[in-house]
Parts: sequence; C-alpha cells; structure tokens
Amino acid sequence: MKNLIWVSLSLLAIFLLSASLCAQDSLNVSQRTVVTLSWSELSSVAVQNNYAYIASGKTGLRVMDVSNPNNPIEIGYCDTPGEANGVSVSGNYAFVADMMCGLRIIDISSPSHPHEIANVISGTMTYAVDCDGQYVYMIDRWLGLSVIDVTNPYQPAVVGTCGNMSNAITIEVSGDYAYVGD
Repeated sequence: MKNLIWVSLSLLAIFLLSASLCAQDSLNVSQRTVVTLSWSELSSVAVQNNYAYIASGKTGLRVMDVSNPNNPIEIGYCDTPGEANGVSVSGNYAFVADMMCGLRIIDISSPSHPHEIANVISGTMTYAVDCDGQYVYMIDRWLGLSVIDVTNPYQPAVVGTCGNMSNAITIEVSGDYAYVGD
C-alpha cells in the first residue's frame, strides 16, 4: 500500500511539473487600441481578411477596416430590420442572426457597401449563426437548430432542423459536428 501511494504521488508530481513547463503564458496578450463608436451595442464579430464584420444590435451589420490594428476604421454598414445578434462570414457573404427577423444574408463583395440579398425567417428569436461555405447553421432560441443550404445565397433553403432545445443561444460548427450552447 505504501508503494502504491508513493508511485501515485510521484506520478502526480511529474504530471504537475510537466504541465507547468508546457503551459502558455497568458500575459503575452496586449490591447492594441480602444475605439469609440457611435453605435451602442456589439454582439458578435467575424473577421475575414482585413475586415471585421460586427453584429451591432439595432444598428445592424457594421464593417470595419482593421488592416491597421492601431487605427480601425468603420467603412460601411447594412441596417437590418431586427437586432443583429450574431454574424458569420464566408467568401462574399455575411450571415446575420437578426433576432425576431431571422437570418439576413448580406453581400459583402464590396465591404464599404454591404447590402441584403435574401433572408430566412425562423419563427421566434434567431440568436446565432455559423457557416462552412455551403451551409449556414442558424440557432433560434426556442426552436433550435436549422441547417440552411446557401449554395445559391439568393435562394437559401432550409434542409434540416433539430429541435429539442429550450434556450439555444450560441453555435460553433467544426467538421461534422455542431456544438450548441443551450
């Protein structure tokens, strides 16, 4: 019994020492700048190339040029009819979770002039979105997950749903899995 305790304590000590040697120092993160904006809400951010696409509540989708991280500049916006709560981007399109007004599909091929091209109404409260190019995964707070084919973004089509969620508010898609915060 004494040997088992000794071996267990030795293994624990080795594990703790090796873990501390491999740990990443979290103190190497620094703030680049603070930006004061005219809109009061920022719910979600998606970055693609030199642009940050921001879901900004009642003021819709905002686009910022972040090519100079010390001086980000707002260059465009697309007002949405609801409250932009989530955003995901893929190629020339931003997909906005617009609360009571469903999913809004925004053409961002010209980041300074984004404009809506289509929408999908969800039913209650569209909280979050994620995309992988061909599909958009939309979370409705009360109805759950909807999978939307956006091969033709001008004619999005719901191709699948998954209910059984009572308070879904976030999603992350990775590979063959969707991780939903419910």
